[in-house]
Amino acid sequence: DLESNRLRVTAILATAAKAVQFSSVLLVPVVPNCARKLWLQCGGVGDIAAQRLDFLSWDKLKVDRPFPQPEIIFPRVGEVRAVGRLRKLESKYRKS
Repeated sequence: DLESNRLRVTAILATAAKAVQFSSVLLVPVVPNCARKLWLQCGGVGDIAAQRLDFLSWDKLKVDRPFPQPEIIFPRVGEVRAVGRLRKLESKYRKS
């Protein structure tokens, strides 16, 4: 029925949001700004840099509040611009 489907979809979305929150904590050392945006957009509370992996618990992650307005996390880089940057990096690498 409609109510059981609604509850099922709610549980699935909450699980997905928790998975993204958990993953964002793992991403902090690699892409801190993107990780912070992911954390906040998926219901994370507080400063993500203060989250300690050894204290992170699936049950403590909260997704019971409205999510903020989405914002771009990984902006698209123009193909020409990206290829140019890659070529510069490659030539720098080959020179060293």
